[in-house]
Amino acid sequence: MDHRVIGMSRDIQIFQDGKLRETRSLADGTYRLGRDPSSDILLADAAVSKTHATLTIEQGTFIIKDAGSANGIFHQGKKIAEQTFQNTLDIEIKPFTLRITDASRPKPEKGNQAGGFLNRIQIISLANIKASSFALVFAIMLFTLIAGYLPLKKQATGFQREEVLKTGILLARYLGEINRPFLADRTSAMVRVTPVNAEDGVIYAVVVDADGRIIAPKEKQGDFFDWEALAQAFKEGKLTIGEGAQNEKIIFYPVRQQTQTLGAAIVGFAGLPAAGETIGMGGMGYFLLTILFCLSILVSYLMTKAFLNPLIALNEHVEVAIKEGRAALDFKAPYKELDHLKRAFDRLLMRKPPSAPIPEENNHPSTERIPASASPAPDMGLHQKSESIGSSPPQMNELKSPWCVIDRETYTLRRISDNFGQLPGSPDRKAGMHLIEAFDADMIQAVSQLMEAKNEEMLTVVQGEKTYTLRRIENPAEKNNVTLVFEDNIS
Repeated sequence: MDHRVIGMSRDIQIFQDGKLRETRSLADGTYRLGRDPSSDILLADAAVSKTHATLTIEQGTFIIKDAGSANGIFHQGKKIAEQTFQNTLDIEIKPFTLRITDASRPKPEKGNQAGGFLNRIQIISLANIKASSFALVFAIMLFTLIAGYLPLKKQATGFQREEVLKTGILLARYLGEINRPFLADRTSAMVRVTPVNAEDGVIYAVVVDADGRIIAPKEKQGDFFDWEALAQAFKEGKLTIGEGAQNEKIIFYPVRQQTQTLGAAIVGFAGLPAAGETIGMGGMGYFLLTILFCLSILVSYLMTKAFLNPLIALNEHVEVAIKEGRAALDFKAPYKELDHLKRAFDRLLMRKPPSAPIPEENNHPSTERIPASASPAPDMGLHQKSESIGSSPPQMNELKSPWCVIDRETYTLRRISDNFGQLPGSPDRKAGMHLIEAFDADMIQAVSQLMEAKNEEMLTVVQGEKTYTLRRIENPAEKNNVTLVFEDNIS
C-alpha cells in the first residue's frame, strides 16, 4: 500500500503524442505508473508496461524508478533506470510525456511587467497564428487605405468645389431671372429671394439695385451690400465669383436690359478651401495615422519574433543534440507546424548507424535480413478487410514484390525481403538503415505519408519510368511496426 503524506501538492501534466491529456494534483507520496487500470497514474497504451515505473514525491524532490518495463523511461532523449529531480520533472514514457513545473519559482517583479506583457502577446499570437496573420494583413491594408486617403480626398474636394460653384451659379442666375420683370418695372415690393435662400449651402441671397443698395430681403432693404469688389463687378457687367468675409463664395449675377444694368442677384455659398490651400486630415488625423503606423510596426515585429525565435531555438537545440550525441531534442515546440519539424529531427537523431545492431525489444523479431523464402508472416488481416481475424492470412514468402518492415518510432528498416534492393535508390539497403538512407526524396515522402495516414492503405508513386503501388499491412502483434509492400505496376 502506497504511503501518502498530506502537504503541498504539485500539478503533473500528462501529454500523449504532444497533446495535453490530463493535469492532476499530487501530494507527497509514492505512485505507481502503468497501463494496469489499478495504477495510480494510468498510462493506457500498449507500449507502456502494466507496472512501468514508480514516482516518489517528497517536499519538491521527485524520484522516478523503472519497474522493469519493456520500453523504459527517457529524460532528454536518454534512457534512465532511476533518477532524482529537484522542483521540476520532465520524463518520457513513450508515447507519454510527464511534466511537473517548478511551483516554488518566484513571480516576476514589477520591473519585468513590460516583458511579461510582450510575452503574453507572443503566446496569444502563437496560439492563434491564423487570426494573428489576418490581423497583421488587415492592419497593413488599413494603413495603405489611410495613406491613400489624402490624395483621394484632395481630388474629391476639387470635384466638390466645381460642383458647388456650378450649383451656386445656377441659383444666382435663377434668382436674377425671376426678379428681372420687377427690376425692369421698378416694383421693388415684388422682388423676392425665396426659394433660393432656403437651398442647402446658401448662407444668404440678396437682390441689389444698380447702385448696390439691397432691395430684398425686406429686413435689409436700403442697406448697401458690403463687398469690396461690388463696384468692379458692376463695371464689368458679367458673372463674378469672389471671396466673402465669412470664407463664403460670393456669386454675383448682373441683371441687364440691353445696355442698361437693372441690378444684380448675389448668392453667398458656404466656403470650401481655396484651390491653392493644403487639404488634409488636420493635426488629429496625422497623429492617429502615426499611431497606426507605429502599431503596424510593433505587430510586424512581434509576429516576426514569434516565428523566428522558436526556429532559432530549435536550431540551437539541434546543434547541441548533435554535439552531445542525444537521441532526441529537449525542445518544446510552441505551435503545430514547428512540432512537425521537431519530430522530423527526432527521427534523424534516433537513426542507428548501419553497422550498429538494433536492440532486442519485446514483441519485435530479429532485425537481420530475412530471405523471402524463409521470412515470417505478419498478419495480413487488415489488408483483406473481409477476412476474419482467425482465418489463415497469406504468408509474406508468397509475395514476389519487395517488402519491408519499418519501425514507427525511429523510421528505420527492421526487416527487408531478399529482392528489396531492386527498388530505386541505394542498392546496399539493409536492416537498421533510416528511410533517408534507403530511399530517394519522392519515395521517402510517399512512405512517410502512408505510415502516418490513418485510413489510407494504398498509395501510388512514380519513380523514373516505373510506377509503384505501396500497400500498408498492419500486424496487430507488432503495433510499433508497419509492413509496406512495393508492387511494380507493369504497363
